Amino acid sequence: MAKDSGKNGYARFEDLGEVTQEVNLRRPDGRELKLKLRTLREQEMRTIRRQIAYPAEPMEPQRDPADGKVKILPVKFGALRDRYSQDLEEAQMEYNYRLLLASVVDLDVPGETEADKVTSLRGKLGFWALRQLVDIMLGINGIRPEEVEQLAANFPVAT
Repeated sequence: MAKDSGKNGYARFEDLGEVTQEVNLRRPDGRELKLKLRTLREQEMRTIRRQIAYPAEPMEPQRDPADGKVKILPVKFGALRDRYSQDLEEAQMEYNYRLLLASVVDLDVPGETEADKVTSLRGKLGFWALRQLVDIMLGINGIRPEEVEQLAANFPVAT
């Protein structure tokens, strides 16, 4: 905690806000890279999540094995389920790129709009960089990797 902490070393309200952290990435060739990432406010993360068009889970009439009645249930197998899984994966990647763009500090990402900048990130970042940056960014924002899929699955579909 900083020297200017509150009374008796306890946190002040101001201590609980945005934090910028220098992080290190290791390239596959062993070279170290330094970047700065900032923590995001909860409202920023929610706003970004709401901008993503998450797919609706495919549903169809099926006989419920529990009671034998026909109900509208999620499709578990087949082309519809495969397409849904692909679309969900794409939405989650878009979310990661947008969070990363909002989190990175002092990195000149080409593009005039957020969409242009996300396109630049998607076209340039090696998977090694993306993986490390997303892991770090989610970690400094207090999101465990296993929560990401659950967040996406539980969030309402954008229309």
